[in-house]
Amino acid sequence: IQFFAIYIVLQAGNFIPLLFSYKVIKFICFFFAAYLSLNTLMNFASKSKKEKFVMTPISLIAAICFWITAFQM
Repeated sequence: IQFFAIYIVLQAGNFIPLLFSYKVIKFICFFFAAYLSLNTLMNFASKSKKEKFVMTPISLIAAICFWITAFQM
């Protein structure tokens, strides 16, 4: 799934040729942004300190990057 997300971001940034249409790529970017935003909330609510203090910031950064990419398309 992560390789697919990387591939979509590279297509959205016009670094590689488009495999999907522009609308499909934009929809997938919004999907990953929403998914990662929810993932951030769930990591923050976790009882595990590792998830709360390590994975939450990583997930938040990834979500922000996808939101920016999706809105700038």
